[in-house]
Amino acid sequence: MGKGREKLKKVAWVALFLLLAALLVGAAEGVLNPKEETMLAFYDEPKNTVDVLFVGGSHAAAAFDPIQLWQQHGYTGYTLYSWGQPAWTSYHYVVEALKTQTPQVVVVEGFGFLYGRSYLEEVNFDSVSDDFSLRIRPGANRVALAMAMSRWQVNSRPWYRYAPLLRYHGRWKTLTLEDFTWPFWDHATTAKGFGPNFTTEAFAAPARPESPPPADLYPGCEEYLLKLIELAEREGFQLVVATAPYVVEDASEWSVLQRIQDICEANGVLALDYNQATLLDESGFSFETDMAEHAHVNLYGAEKITAHIGGQLAEHFALEDRRDEPAFAHWHEAAAVEYWDKTLMRLRLSPTAAQWFPRMAEENLAAFVVTRGARFDQGDNAPLLEGFAALGMDTEVLRGGGSYLAVVDGGRLQRQDAGGPADTLEASYALGEGEVYLQASEEQVVLRYGETNYALDYDGVHVLVVDKTDGSVVKCVVFRPEEGCITRTD
Repeated sequence: MGKGREKLKKVAWVALFLLLAALLVGAAEGVLNPKEETMLAFYDEPKNTVDVLFVGGSHAAAAFDPIQLWQQHGYTGYTLYSWGQPAWTSYHYVVEALKTQTPQVVVVEGFGFLYGRSYLEEVNFDSVSDDFSLRIRPGANRVALAMAMSRWQVNSRPWYRYAPLLRYHGRWKTLTLEDFTWPFWDHATTAKGFGPNFTTEAFAAPARPESPPPADLYPGCEEYLLKLIELAEREGFQLVVATAPYVVEDASEWSVLQRIQDICEANGVLALDYNQATLLDESGFSFETDMAEHAHVNLYGAEKITAHIGGQLAEHFALEDRRDEPAFAHWHEAAAVEYWDKTLMRLRLSPTAAQWFPRMAEENLAAFVVTRGARFDQGDNAPLLEGFAALGMDTEVLRGGGSYLAVVDGGRLQRQDAGGPADTLEASYALGEGEVYLQASEEQVVLRYGETNYALDYDGVHVLVVDKTDGSVVKCVVFRPEEGCITRTD
């Protein structure tokens, strides 16, 4: 009897040791893991509140805007991405998401199924995947993803080499307080995983062959597309495969995109390839205006793609509009935050007066205007003059090249002074706890806010815009008489 007790004691001590070791390893992994990816924020979304789950790589992050989907349809969504996400990672991300959410629709971005068949070479796909795919909690699903990466990546490592302690042990040199306190804070984001691009690069729309020749997917991609279809049937969600626009560089890619379409159609899965002319026309997407660069759409493209896919979801699936449900009131707050962030970014990056002036009428903005020595009575300066007129400003002084200053606060013209080219005009305007000093003269212009003069040494119309919510400068621009010529500083 005594020997039995001794044996049980040893077993208990070993079990306790293993438990403590596991807890210490888990804690160390939690500290060492990088903290910037959306999977970590996704865990802090309230359970069972995401009805539409978008999954994919950076193409998905740039193209699918859950807040816009909420505003237009009342659907709750989340874009769960990782950079360089091949098909097997998408599958295991969906599996991970199902631990805390019960989405009615899962939209998988299609570029991950082009692994080994696209502009992105395998070595680059794999290196990015190695860095970003395994940002999920410890458990059987993470082990399964590591094994899939080891099996299917062309440039892979043994699956156990993906263990966080082995991969990130060097991070101890750069750890911050955030790494230790991360579990104690809520990391849910108002953007819900959406990461818009605010640049524009023009491209010709890729020309799709009328009948692309047959082509196979990379074997791992076909396997995991079929596994996603099986998972959808087993778990009871609707699967959609949506490929965001990108500049298709090789004719063989069209064949792979067609193969994805064929597999989906054969299995009753809605497939939306936004590189095809029909969907480009339906969505109004233009490669000339809606691409950030060759691989990703910009904000304007994302608005068109999200609007179209929202319409497709409304047409094919019976999703609930939750905008009037008290339990989802926080979504309205998130939408307000995202609206303001996008407004400021559009204003910072708008390249023309026609785009600029309508945005100066926002309630939370203040705009300060001074002019020096520029005549806008020739050439195509209509957008600038129309923008001034819409805000109640004097356009005659612009045509004549005189001195001018004005203040627009909350979309309302608060004051304006006009004089001849040789006149000097001055004004001060209280803004929150600070003050803006304006001076317009033949020799110089001044737009001083705090200790800084934001005006530039050019003839033209200088406009300083300040965000009243926090007192920060959004940007200062100079509109010059030459058509389309804008000098700006942020």
